[in-house]
Amino acid sequence: MIYLIEFIHRKAFSGLSELQHLDLSDNVISRLSAETFSELITLRTLDFSKNPLLHVEPGAFDGLWGLDTLYLGELNCV
Repeated sequence: MIYLIEFIHRKAFSGLSELQHLDLSDNVISRLSAETFSELITLRTLDFSKNPLLHVEPGAFDGLWGLDTLYLGELNCV
């Protein structure tokens, strides 16, 4: 059985400030809330490709000061 992520809670990454690579590709995430990634201050790579992203709240990517690479390929945006 395959489980897909549909929603990311605002504090889902709380306490993971040392995380450097995050792959959220191939899920069914359609919305990003403000402050979703705010504690991931050392994140360098975020793969968000192949998601049906419909809405991104202002501030969703706040705090990603070290981000070098953001993958957004094949988004099914409306």
